[in-house]
Amino acid sequence: MTWSIVSLPSYADWALDRLLSADELTWPNTAWPQAELGDLVAAVVPASGLADNEQPIVTPGGLSRDTGQVVRTSSQYVGRIYEMRGDADGLQVGDLLVSRHSSSPALVVGEAHNGLGFAGSFHALRCPDTQAAVWLWAILSSGMGQRARAEVSANATTPVLTRGRLLELRVPWPPEEDLRDRLDMLHPLLARAQLIDMSHDEVQGSWWRIADLQGAERWDVFVI
Repeated sequence: MTWSIVSLPSYADWALDRLLSADELTWPNTAWPQAELGDLVAAVVPASGLADNEQPIVTPGGLSRDTGQVVRTSSQYVGRIYEMRGDADGLQVGDLLVSRHSSSPALVVGEAHNGLGFAGSFHALRCPDTQAAVWLWAILSSGMGQRARAEVSANATTPVLTRGRLLELRVPWPPEEDLRDRLDMLHPLLARAQLIDMSHDEVQGSWWRIADLQGAERWDVFVI
């Protein structure tokens, strides 16, 4: 048996980048028209209140970088939050949450997120329809999208993605037929990302995770 060691990007980056590219993995994709993100969203959702004591809050660090799922909440968060309150001022199913930090995936709010609060360190955007929400979620969560978010943040005094810079970000918007084909493939990934999976979070509310690296000379690669 022949073994070879290859370094792979995380599953989400790899899968999304393959689905989002018309030809080569480039950003922005020159084969498709581009639009400013601000022209593709219907509204910006304001943070609706302050976190209550012991309230489970999802921060950008609580999203899995592999799947985009909520895998961790914090009961120690202090600050402004977004909540699903059942009115136009609160979060609604289908709203898009984008972290101010480029290394975190985006999140489309789903029914499973009822009862959770979301940290004010997200930007919350309301899309005109499900099609736009799914596409923007995929674009911004992909490896290409994360690099683009990092680039527009790089020249800021503080290296975080401001709302203004996010809304000015130019993203590829494919022709209708290409968009429809890719949305069909993206929906299963989104459905998985909207599930909550706390099963791998050893210490609830903690940033630390436990892994056994005994005997591993290179733990940052996959062995195939």
